[in-house]
Amino acid sequence: MVQSKKKKEREAINKIFLSLSKEGDEYTKLFDEFEEDKTTEARFVKQLDKLEMAIQVYEYESKHGLDLEEFYTTARTKIKDKKLVAILNELEKMRSKR
Repeated sequence: MVQSKKKKEREAINKIFLSLSKEGDEYTKLFDEFEEDKTTEARFVKQLDKLEMAIQVYEYESKHGLDLEEFYTTARTKIKDKKLVAILNELEKMRSKR
């Protein structure tokens, strides 16, 4: 299942980025860098992605009255940057006050 998702994602990336002519190759390289955790920047962006997911989950929980703890667990295991951890902690404090 994961391989199929990755394959479909790669096909979509290729289709979109390669249609951009000269920028397409650069965007493809940056996407690969992100996917493979090759650089400090890529790892930071992945952490931002997990924080953004937690923020979306917070909003979704608020709107629908759900408990989606597993998403926060994932975010806590992936986010290592001190400032991003602090933001996640604040989000979880807000969540606990609901």
